[in-house]
Amino acid sequence: MKTKIALTAEAATLRERVGQVSAQAGEKLALLKEAQDRLSEIFRAQSAEALAHNNQRFLELARKVFEGFQEEGKNDLTQRAEAVQGWVKPLVESLGPL
Repeated sequence: MKTKIALTAEAATLRERVGQVSAQAGEKLALLKEAQDRLSEIFRAQSAEALAHNNQRFLELARKVFEGFQEEGKNDLTQRAEAVQGWVKPLVESLGPL
């Protein structure tokens, strides 16, 4: 059977060991938190870059689509102007001698 002195010494050793393990766990936890923070920052930066790229691409596509619509509108307007000119010309010619 262990003596009171031996048990006290063993308890002190175990307390010291628990303190060491606790300190190591704290260090590991701090390292994990630091790694998580770095990964979060990297993810935010990558997300922002991807979003900016996608926005730029969207704007380029929208510009091309609207340019197409604008060209169609110009062509339609030209055709309508020519049609109106075709209707007005005979009227102007018939009213010319007046």
